[in-house]
Amino acid sequence: MSCFYLKKERIQHGSCRVLLSFIVILFTTYHSQTVNAQDNWVQLCSEKNICFLHPAALKVVPVKAVDSIVGQLRSDDVNLIYELGWYTPSYSRLAARSIVEKTIIDGLAADILIAENIVVLRIPKINPSSEFGMNSRFAMKLEFTGDVSIEMAREIFNSITFYPPRNK
Repeated sequence: MSCFYLKKERIQHGSCRVLLSFIVILFTTYHSQTVNAQDNWVQLCSEKNICFLHPAALKVVPVKAVDSIVGQLRSDDVNLIYELGWYTPSYSRLAARSIVEKTIIDGLAADILIAENIVVLRIPKINPSSEFGMNSRFAMKLEFTGDVSIEMAREIFNSITFYPPRNK
């Protein structure tokens, strides 16, 4: 019998109140930890063409780019690489062995590829990109050393904004 149906014994009814209070405390504690974790995110804007949020634990790694906007961030748990330009990788081989989700990022059609310890966002056409023209594309790859965090990847991907803003 459920503790909600035991009206004869006040001890069990009191136990139900204690149990419900405990559940509420657990829920609010978990929720506040989730919000606090998001408070430790920072914004990165690269070359004034792209901005996105990422966990503060990800630190910028210097990279050299020839004809694209390229960046890398790294922590103990994840390596993030992004590229905007004409020669951005399409990740077609990865797509063949991945779960592919269609999505919209900053008003643009995109794919999220999920395979093993890798999550990739690819946007085949940035229309138009400020200095790269009509054939520009964008990709961001997160490679996890342990468990994959799809939630983290989606948070980062959904925060992406391309500049200058386009008419959507």
